[in-house]
Amino acid sequence: MVRLFCGLLALVIAGAALAEEKKEAKKDAPKLTGTWEREVDGRTLQFKFEEKTVAITVSVGDNGMTATADYTVDKDGKVKGKITKIEEKGTFPAKPAQGLEFTFKIAVKDKKATISEFKSEHEGAAAVIEGEYSAK
Repeated sequence: MVRLFCGLLALVIAGAALAEEKKEAKKDAPKLTGTWEREVDGRTLQFKFEEKTVAITVSVGDNGMTATADYTVDKDGKVKGKITKIEEKGTFPAKPAQGLEFTFKIAVKDKKATISEFKSEHEGAAAVIEGEYSAK
């Protein structure tokens, strides 16, 4: 009887520990919110994060595009996204395709966001997207 009680107690403790680990893992993932912007080579780039979507806008004068994507972020700040919608303003020849998947790391500190390790099939995007953004 004592062995049975000890065995059941061990299962309850192990279950509670696993539940707590899952809770902590979820809690550790950074929550991305707000609008982040930077200028590079005559382009204005803007990332507007909402709970489950991010709007990525690139503008060059009166021309530009906004790509809306569903995304997730892990506890290390790695963002995984997939473009669900493209809107073009004027003419913007370098727009990505709908359905394009991408990843990048983001670190936020002192009203600055740094995007690094950008990866996608869209050639040349990393050179423009990676860098430091200011809160808007």
